[in-house]
Amino acid sequence: MVSKDIIWSARLKLDDTVKNNLWDDPELLSYLNTSHNEWCRETGCLRDDATPAICQIPLIANKLTYPMDRRITEIHNGWLTSGWPRIDVKDEIWLDRNAYSWRTQGGDPRFILPDYSTGYLKVVRFPKSTLGYWTGAFTFTAPATIAQTGTNFSTLLAVGSQVVVSGTFYNGTTVAPITYTVVTIGTSSFTVTPAITDETVVTGGIIQKVTDTLNLSVSRLPLVQLTIDLWETQSPEIRVDYHDYLVDGILREAYQKQDSQCLDKGKAEEHKGLFEKSKAKAYNEIQRLRYGPTVLTPNRGRL
Repeated sequence: MVSKDIIWSARLKLDDTVKNNLWDDPELLSYLNTSHNEWCRETGCLRDDATPAICQIPLIANKLTYPMDRRITEIHNGWLTSGWPRIDVKDEIWLDRNAYSWRTQGGDPRFILPDYSTGYLKVVRFPKSTLGYWTGAFTFTAPATIAQTGTNFSTLLAVGSQVVVSGTFYNGTTVAPITYTVVTIGTSSFTVTPAITDETVVTGGIIQKVTDTLNLSVSRLPLVQLTIDLWETQSPEIRVDYHDYLVDGILREAYQKQDSQCLDKGKAEEHKGLFEKSKAKAYNEIQRLRYGPTVLTPNRGRL
């Protein structure tokens, strides 16, 4: 169902189909987004390991903490592009007991520590500084040259290597910095793509090589929020047979509107209960299909 059809179903149940509606379309659509997000967060139905912006994090030398996409609601596990097949999700208590000096220890990444409230994760153990970490004074000459006097970048970089830049005024200033690809390497300098911004000598710059890619298997929120401009073509991302259940979520919100003609706490509670039951049913179904045995075999001990 497209968003417009779901909103119309909600209107019919609200008996709000005549002119001068008590709830306007953008208002009901905001309730649909609230219900859709809640459904995804609490059922974990949107499992993803293929969307690069969400499921891939470049690991860089000498870095423990990385921003993760705010649409992630749970990380299940990870793996490295270089080949290590499983990076497990752990908490601080487990790491304190089992991973000595994990906050400062470099090495091969083996664990993930996510913090969903802040939107960051720690990679334990993090890539060593010896894999490609340079600090100090750099010059950035547009459109492509990064230079540092006396450094031989060719010992750790090659054409096609990727680096990130931080500690500058114009380049690499975002939380998730741009990844630059090395095009050529010369004496004490290298060129990159995309273009860099020309700036004077940066005394506290940092260049870090991308050493690997962390791939994640996650549960997440919808990739995009539903909008009134696209409501005739846009649909909730969850399975189509779950769409009707979102109407109860819309009605739960609608009957809480602080307006004498709209507010009905009894109906709000009624539809809240129905929505909770639908989410629980979907969650149990998802768990059964995701983790249940695919093949039934006889119990050999009972034959």
